Amino acid sequence: MTKKPIYEELEQRVKELEKEAAELRQAEQGLARLASFPKQNPNPVIETDLDGQVTYLNPVARKCFPYIQSASSQHPMLKDIGTIISTLRESKKESFIREITIGDSVYEQRIVCLPESKAVQILAHDLTERKQAEEQIKQQTEFLNLVLESLTHPFYVIDGTDYTIKIANSAAHLGPLSDNITCYALTHQRDTPCGSAEHLCPVDEIKRTKQPVSLEHLHYDKDGNLRNVEIHAYPIFDSEGNVSQIIEYTLDITKRKRAEEELKESREQLRNLSAYLQSSREQERASIAREIHDDLGQTLTALKMDLSWLEKRLPTDKKLLIDKSKSMSKNIDTTIQTVRRIITDLRPGILDDLGLEAAIEWQAEDFQTRTGIKCQITIDPEINILDQEYSTAIFRILQETLTNVARHSQARNVYISMREEGGEVVLEVRDNGKGITERQSSHPKSFGLMGIRERAHVLGGKARISGIRGKGTTVTVRIPLSKE
Repeated sequence: MTKKPIYEELEQRVKELEKEAAELRQAEQGLARLASFPKQNPNPVIETDLDGQVTYLNPVARKCFPYIQSASSQHPMLKDIGTIISTLRESKKESFIREITIGDSVYEQRIVCLPESKAVQILAHDLTERKQAEEQIKQQTEFLNLVLESLTHPFYVIDGTDYTIKIANSAAHLGPLSDNITCYALTHQRDTPCGSAEHLCPVDEIKRTKQPVSLEHLHYDKDGNLRNVEIHAYPIFDSEGNVSQIIEYTLDITKRKRAEEELKESREQLRNLSAYLQSSREQERASIAREIHDDLGQTLTALKMDLSWLEKRLPTDKKLLIDKSKSMSKNIDTTIQTVRRIITDLRPGILDDLGLEAAIEWQAEDFQTRTGIKCQITIDPEINILDQEYSTAIFRILQETLTNVARHSQARNVYISMREEGGEVVLEVRDNGKGITERQSSHPKSFGLMGIRERAHVLGGKARISGIRGKGTTVTVRIPLSKE
């Protein structure tokens, strides 16, 4: 083995001596601090002999307990000190700790026997502020618990990392919560976190967005029944801005959801009934129109022919009879025209014979003739609607819209367009009248406008009615070209 050079050994020994010297200095400093500790201590320090007689008070103790030396063992700070000293010496324990109350102050005493000096040192620490703070915290905690228990709906505080429930009121569970129970185990009775496209997990959503969330979910209540709930959740952030906990409360909306579903079903039934009634009415109109055409129309035509036959056979000198027959002939012509108008109003034959485009053009021309309001028509020639239900609905919507224009708009011009857009038929009727207001368009007694919306809805479409005061009204109806 190769020996180290002598200078390396000396250098090593110097380092060891320097280390020993530093440790000795630290020990001396510690002894010096210990000797001066009572005087420097910011808390009261009292020393007694083994009989409990006060032998020393540091400045703080003299200030806090100025009469302790004269009162001796009668002072609350020295109560039962003799008994405690005897117990410590017999049990050979190092110290005894207790709390005492002096007036409004509370102290923690640490009584230590110093065998080498045959003395007892009492270190007193004022706990008054801490006790007051603890009492405030206790009162605030009791108040918080009272508030939480007063809530009739479940309330939770959830750990953002492992989903465990830290706080929950009695509305959220039966009996005490088991340790480390998760929110998904309590409310979903499952072993993994909840979350789906239909029902998002509020904890995950808050961690993702760092924003409060409100959403609907399905929860098991404390009796094990599945309920519709509305969740309101709020984040709690740590010092680094991460979501550490989530405050969550839930509202049972099961009754509301049932009522909404029943209302939805009721509305759907009413709409189906409305669609059925409209279809039945159209069929009845067509049937009445055919009967009028076939029976009354033919009868009037035959009567016209018979009267013409009689006119030709009247003597030329029977002027009164001739004039009467001509008057009857005119009345028959007027009646025939009235019958034709009634038949057209009931079910325009042009709609069945020539299609929707021709029917719209005829309706616009007839409207312009009757009202004096000019009509301008633009129809996409590529549109070809063969479905009779679609054609009838669009035509009736146009009729109702033009009726409203004539009654209410005070317009001079109407612009009608029909086009295909995004797989939908778009019918737009625009006038330059006084303009409908939002209140008028949504008035519960605007039955014509309600009829327009319902006809569009039956075919899976929508109707939008808007107006600008003094500039006119626009009715836009969008109906899918194909039935879903």
